[in-house]
Amino acid sequence: MPAQADLFEKADCWFNCDVDGFKTMERNSEGQKELYLNFKIITPEFKETMLKQRASIVNLLSVHFAFKDSDLQKLAHILDNENISSDVIIMKILKVSERIEESYKSSQPVKDKKAYALQSLLSNDWLK
Repeated sequence: MPAQADLFEKADCWFNCDVDGFKTMERNSEGQKELYLNFKIITPEFKETMLKQRASIVNLLSVHFAFKDSDLQKLAHILDNENISSDVIIMKILKVSERIEESYKSSQPVKDKKAYALQSLLSNDWLK
């Protein structure tokens, strides 16, 4: 933790010890437990790219599903989570959109796209 704080304050790259999966316990070939630290180095460029991607996702949700700020706030725990890649979020949104489109060909079409999309995204297990 002290190294993390030091890097965050003084360096042009940093890491986060608080993310899921940072510490993992595995057994080696002899069957003994070993602790592994899984560093994900973050640079300002990476952070900037991630923020741009998340802004694009917000725009996508706003334009295609009419999400408002209150809807986006409900998804903040997903959109702000650095452990969930933007690609994964976009793929999930595309799958939800495809399900909505397919429903229009059935006898039970989705009546409220925004509500369906919001509920689908909230009920998803994002860290699998």
